[in-house]
Amino acid sequence: MSAIVLSYPTGVKKFLPDIIKRNYGKWVERKFHGDGIIEHISKTGERVFTIKVALPPNARVSADTLEKFADIADKYGVGALRITVAGNVEFITDSLEKALKIKEEVEKLGFPVGGWNGALWGINTCTAFLTCQIGVVDAPSIGKAIGDALKPYFTGEIPLPAKLRIFISGCPSGWAGGTAIDIAIVGMWLRQR
Repeated sequence: MSAIVLSYPTGVKKFLPDIIKRNYGKWVERKFHGDGIIEHISKTGERVFTIKVALPPNARVSADTLEKFADIADKYGVGALRITVAGNVEFITDSLEKALKIKEEVEKLGFPVGGWNGALWGINTCTAFLTCQIGVVDAPSIGKAIGDALKPYFTGEIPLPAKLRIFISGCPSGWAGGTAIDIAIVGMWLRQR
């Protein structure tokens, strides 16, 4: 009988920036610099700053927007960004000055920065009518309306007592991942009369 070996398609560290590779597993402290910027401190003494930026519901953006994000990551960051499970994008850089510049640049593009501590962390939606055959409500449009109304809770203008995550599913299948969420909105089928 042979053993089954499970592995990811690529190595975990293969595509990480050098500063992250050098400090992988060595982060010992963090500090918040306003809403949306965290400084991570390694036991080696190196520091990185992560800037959290809200994306539209279900994290759909154009290739042009992704190119602008990549340009910002290359110009002010360490050439890295990631899309989070909460539907945000995080930029990584090596100084607070550059972190503040990234914040300024993405806000000029119309994307809010925030979402840590007692704040709205993110709004996830399924694709609903965009790609789904069974969606009964337009989850991304509902998510956009809720996100617009709750933006001050993401940016920290209005603090919350704890983190808040919201999920909108276009049908009861729950493809946006609503099992570990604070508020869930689920589209339901109705019987035709």
